[in-house]
Amino acid sequence: MDESARLLLELFKSSGRRPYEELAPAEAREQQRLGAIGSQIDPPEVAAIEERAAPSAFGPIPLRLYRGLGSTSPAPAFIFIHGGGWALGSIATHDPLCRALANAAACTVVSIEYRLAPEHRFPAAVEDSLAAADWIADQATTLGIDPARIAIGGDSAGANLAVVTALASHQTKPGRFAAQVLLYPALDMRMGSASHRRFTADLLLTHGTMLWFRELYLRDSSQQLDWRASPCLSQHLELLPPTLMITAGYDPLCDEAYEFAAALRSRDIAVAHSHFDGQMHGFMTASKFIPEAQRAIAGIGEHLRQMLAY
Repeated sequence: MDESARLLLELFKSSGRRPYEELAPAEAREQQRLGAIGSQIDPPEVAAIEERAAPSAFGPIPLRLYRGLGSTSPAPAFIFIHGGGWALGSIATHDPLCRALANAAACTVVSIEYRLAPEHRFPAAVEDSLAAADWIADQATTLGIDPARIAIGGDSAGANLAVVTALASHQTKPGRFAAQVLLYPALDMRMGSASHRRFTADLLLTHGTMLWFRELYLRDSSQQLDWRASPCLSQHLELLPPTLMITAGYDPLCDEAYEFAAALRSRDIAVAHSHFDGQMHGFMTASKFIPEAQRAIAGIGEHLRQMLAY
């Protein structure tokens, strides 16, 4: 394991941090919020920030737009969906990361706030993500975004929602998203890959934690086979756009991401895959302690520029 990641784990352990699965959801959210504040770099300055809301049948969906330094108008855009096991996280917990990505790519990042489990179980997060992403794309010109240059992505559970959103949106608006960026994605609710068996303790995310998230998110075991929960099971993966995949070696989700990348390539979808062998799940929201997070952010910025051709 990377030395900076190991030291961060020791710091969390000495602080009395408990595994999420030992906490009530409200306690877990607060622990995650405090951890995000303490683990990330100070929020970098961006050109502008705008608070918006996308209308939906389920109520307004909060959005935050970050205009990156050096971006132009109309700007290429990256729709970002935060992680947190479908039960934790917010626009606020991922604010420094979204700012950094906007600057690295010189684009507009639009961060989505979706309803969380267990108060709002599957498919609430899917419904919100799809409604918000479609509204952003439909309103692109009004938002100062180039509708032909929109990427979608997220981290962990957010990456799961991004894939599902890209697939679902294609049914009504083919080719709406020009690229997707998946940071250590959760793609298979069956959770049977080898990396799930390798990482069962002594990490911020373990197999047990993922089982807890699944219990909070899904209503019953049959939903594990729904492609909107397990996008790896979709029969239409060929509809997905060119993809950048970021994975970490110390992550129970690592192997399913590799399998998904192979499935995309078998369907002639271009996949760029950056693997950080010594890192753990979530390392990009630990940028204060883990230098490789900054390298990953810079790499994503460069890939977005290439994939969106600017």
